[in-house]
Amino acid sequence: FNAYQTSVKLELPLSANSDYYQSNLFLEAYLPVVTSKAFSVLWGTSYSKNTILAEKKELNEPLMQVCLTWFSLQYELRRWKFFLVNEVYQRGNNYSLLLSTGNEFRSFAFAAYALGEKWQIIPMAGYFRTNKENEIRNSVFPAIQCRYEPSDRFRVLFGLPVICAFEWNMLPGTDVSFEQIMDNHTAAFIRYRISGKIGISVHYRNTDYSSSDTYFAARDAILDGEQYTYNNMTQQQQSVSLEIGFRTFRNIGVFLTAGYHAGNKIRLYNNNDHVKDESGGKGFFTGIHLQHLKYF
Repeated sequence: FNAYQTSVKLELPLSANSDYYQSNLFLEAYLPVVTSKAFSVLWGTSYSKNTILAEKKELNEPLMQVCLTWFSLQYELRRWKFFLVNEVYQRGNNYSLLLSTGNEFRSFAFAAYALGEKWQIIPMAGYFRTNKENEIRNSVFPAIQCRYEPSDRFRVLFGLPVICAFEWNMLPGTDVSFEQIMDNHTAAFIRYRISGKIGISVHYRNTDYSSSDTYFAARDAILDGEQYTYNNMTQQQQSVSLEIGFRTFRNIGVFLTAGYHAGNKIRLYNNNDHVKDESGGKGFFTGIHLQHLKYF
């Protein structure tokens, strides 16, 4: 709530059989609208374009576009902090973002209570509304998190939906981070700051962030000699990468990445009916990430 940020990230596949249309693009910006000691408002938006990692070319074709707008409120009262976050996902394919199928609205309400200087307990509730091709799916879930911060060098969050996440300044100049969110997202990195302007890090991700629960108008495909109809694809994707970061101009960072993507099996659905599983693809990639971050 006390920073401005803009971010542009581009990943390009290095496989000889790949082309520009299989690249991944991510744009993000967030802006504090109201900041005070007790009440804050934050607005943000992002756009991402990703591709399924498949062995069969016909499953590589759809490029998933997601435009996300979110709005966050925070209010503090003595030992309590109250949060309300609303997110609107506008999903599309490689032809258009102006589709209703796959669009989603999410709302989260949190109430964090400080048990002391080191502990917080955070009950929460979430609501999802997803537009499928012929129906609207609604879901509500309760959850609870606990936060423990014994020092400025270590903090951990555990419970549901975040099973475990921690940040640890293990040694001077060395940071370790890990997060496990339910069963569909794992991310970790270890970073070494060579100097105040240069850092190097190794990253691992196993996540469905780029393609899971992607809905579209029903389509037919001939796979293994049989015809299948589906309107939903999911895939868990893994990656390992090496990243070198430079702080160039004031508040601007440049990150160069090289890594390896592996796509676990692709699951095809027709609404809620499981249709078929297909093998995921794999390959090396390179990328560049520009970030502007300014605290106030």
